[in-house]
Amino acid sequence: MKEQPEQLQRILEEAERNRGRLDKKNFHMTSLLETSRELSGVNDLDKLIHTFLLSIMGTCSMGSGFILFCDRESKAYHAVYRGVADEKHFSWETADKLVFDCFNVSKERRITPFTVSTIVNMKPFSAIDFPFVPVTALFYVIESQALGVIALGNPLMENLFTEDEAALLATLTAGFIIHIRNARAVSTIERLNENLEIRNRELEQTIRELTEARKTISALEKFGETIRNIIRQKSERLSRASRYDFILILLFSLTIGILYNMNSPNGVTLVPPYVIRTDAKMISVAEAVSPEYGERSVIVDARPAEFYREEHIKSAVNMPPAIFDFIYLMKFSNLPVDTPIIIYGRNISKHYDEEVAYKFQMRAHKTVRILDGGVSAWKKSGYEVESDDS
Repeated sequence: MKEQPEQLQRILEEAERNRGRLDKKNFHMTSLLETSRELSGVNDLDKLIHTFLLSIMGTCSMGSGFILFCDRESKAYHAVYRGVADEKHFSWETADKLVFDCFNVSKERRITPFTVSTIVNMKPFSAIDFPFVPVTALFYVIESQALGVIALGNPLMENLFTEDEAALLATLTAGFIIHIRNARAVSTIERLNENLEIRNRELEQTIRELTEARKTISALEKFGETIRNIIRQKSERLSRASRYDFILILLFSLTIGILYNMNSPNGVTLVPPYVIRTDAKMISVAEAVSPEYGERSVIVDARPAEFYREEHIKSAVNMPPAIFDFIYLMKFSNLPVDTPIIIYGRNISKHYDEEVAYKFQMRAHKTVRILDGGVSAWKKSGYEVESDDS
């Protein structure tokens, strides 16, 4: 008989726990619905960000919040705070660097549209004297040139930020991304409508240019017919052709080719890029640390991120071929082309360093070198390496 009350007590406790879980799930679903309702129909970007920040701070019981959105195409950004006494004001360069640094310490570390990734290290915030200590932070991507950061801190309750709340915040942020995309689309449509008259004038100018181009093409066709007649006449007496005839035909052919190349919107490149491609020169460790290079040079680790985190040369920038264009825009777009660039990173089957070196050469960098022996040679020479896991 004693076991019966104890069994009833366990059943009651389990029922209480289940009710708590159901209450939490109900709260999460209600939060998703209410947030979606509040953001629906809001097309002003600043108002949208303010509304969403207040919503997630209330849902996650946080006293401070921050949202940064950067449009790298127009070099414009929006930074919104809540619950801080002293707001940190950014320049465009600082905002862009914060987004890039958060990308480097995000869990997934990829630039895929409509994705949300947890930031696993809060160093990028402490590096800029951020006005509060984030408890959680997210890196989000709308498009390759439209991305940002969300940070929350100063919990209003003693309980820790749970996995369920982290999942809810990621889900809310995914919806927020869709609303920003829609707001940007509406803004683009309004801007296009305002410039409709200008576009029409440009279209009229284009039609006039096409008409002139058509006349030019007609003239070229007539000229080409004349040349064909001359060639036909020459071919009829080919058996007695002289050296002068061949030179004349060659000159006519070159003239037609050059005239077509000049007047065609899709001119033919005379020498394909791969024909003139030259491999970057090798450089030894001793040369890399010499005064000719030394502090003047930029060291690039071309290997995938997992190898970079395991071990890399101190101060080296991780720049795998797959995300070269994005890293180049973030870090190297303003780098003088005469700055020496030293690249390392290869294995038996994949020469990442040669791929990245070629990409730098294609952007007109003058001094691109491949470090002979890579990290192994660097360590054997007694120079410092580091690990992100240490």
